[in-house]
Amino acid sequence: GESLEEAVLREVQEESGVVVDLNTLQYHSTQPWLFPRSLMVGFLVQPHPLSPPVTVDMDELEDVRWFDKASVRNCLQGLPRVPGSDLPQGFHLPTPATLAHALISSWALEK
Repeated sequence: GESLEEAVLREVQEESGVVVDLNTLQYHSTQPWLFPRSLMVGFLVQPHPLSPPVTVDMDELEDVRWFDKASVRNCLQGLPRVPGSDLPQGFHLPTPATLAHALISSWALEK
């Protein structure tokens, strides 16, 4: 078996190639998942300073990118895109009822 913390490290690295800094790992919240007897667990974590560049495991994820907080914050607040924003046209956020939205909001709106 593995701890939740070890699972975060492994999953992020397997799916994005990013090595996380476990010193920044913070539990956020949980959400029941569609499959029977499953639970999604949400953590916030930062990449390790020496992490290799992002790579995408196309069997697991469609895309992986970094976005700046100001751009995501404007999107959350329904404001126009920040000039020079790195958000692509058609960028959208998960619905507010999801764990993904809660994690993104927590990150983008923190000071």
